[in-house]
Amino acid sequence: SDLSNESPWIKLVIKNMYDYYYNVETEEGTCVAPEGVVPKTSWLTGEEIQSIVGQVTADYNREQLWLANENLIVQLQARARGFLVRKNYQERKAYLQKQ
Repeated sequence: SDLSNESPWIKLVIKNMYDYYYNVETEEGTCVAPEGVVPKTSWLTGEEIQSIVGQVTADYNREQLWLANENLIVQLQARARGFLVRKNYQERKAYLQKQ
C-alpha cells in the first residue's frame, strides 16, 4: 500500500452515532467532515479503532467529546505518531531504492 497518498484524516464512528474526524498530522479533531477529504482507516486495525472508540462513552455530546476525553486524544496521538514514523520510513526506503 502506498502510504504517501493517504489522507492524514482518520474517521471514527463513536457509539454508532457520531462521526469523528482526526488529523494525524495537525492533531486536530472535528465532528464535521473536513471538506474534500476522504478519511483513511487503512493504517488502523479494526482492534485499534475498537479500543479507541471503546473508551468513549455516550455521556459526551459532540462538542464536549474532544475536551472531555483526554484518554482518547492521548491514544490517537500515540497511534498517529506511530503512523508518521512508519510513513517516513516507507518513504525513505522507497527513496533509497530509487538511487
